[in-house]
Amino acid sequence: MRQLAPDEARQARKGRAVFYVLASSLALALVALAAVALMVPVSGP
Repeated sequence: MRQLAPDEARQARKGRAVFYVLASSLALALVALAAVALMVPVSGP
């Protein structure tokens, strides 16, 4: 395994951070959707 250059390591770290932000925001959106779906009961019979 070759040694990464500092700028390469920084780029990889930035990519991972962006992935984590996207994944966490997606999870939060799913939780919010589930909460809304649970708060609004089925109004039908």
